[in-house]
Amino acid sequence: MQNPQILKAGRNATQDLKHLEKECRSPIAFVGAAELATMAKARGVISDAQAGLADICAAVLHARLNKATPLRIRTDWDNSELSSEQL
Repeated sequence: MQNPQILKAGRNATQDLKHLEKECRSPIAFVGAAELATMAKARGVISDAQAGLADICAAVLHARLNKATPLRIRTDWDNSELSSEQL
């Protein structure tokens, strides 16, 4: 989390990193956030940088982002192979 050369891409990634840094009580700042909404707006993919991740996915991938709670809180995201549902 402290390596700026490893990007952490997401929607509100900067805020997420600040939250994690605080929760971990890290003496070193968590850096390397890549804000997907800002990047998508800069490239003309979306018109509003306040767009949510589902809207960004729809515009870029032409697919719906499954935000179902059971999928988001699964404990097997670190498996070497992801299920088709996770992909």
